[in-house]
Amino acid sequence: MAGKKEILELKLQIELENPSKLFSRSHLEDIYSVLTLNEWSGGVMLRLIETPNLLQEIARSLHTDDALSEFFEQRTRELILALAAE
Repeated sequence: MAGKKEILELKLQIELENPSKLFSRSHLEDIYSVLTLNEWSGGVMLRLIETPNLLQEIARSLHTDDALSEFFEQRTRELILALAAE
């Protein structure tokens, strides 16, 4: 499994070297962290390695995810109200 983890990390580092026009480097680095700091089964790890442009594919999925958008909007409102109360 360590071999696959190293391959995944190398793949993601190469993807980070090619900047995205759609997503910020910081956003892609956050996804990179989630991918590399979690333990994945051998099958999942292999599928991640085989997925072209993995970071951008995940970023695109997050960008169009309705549940994440709703959470972001709600959390943004909460933070704005907290700032306004200070």
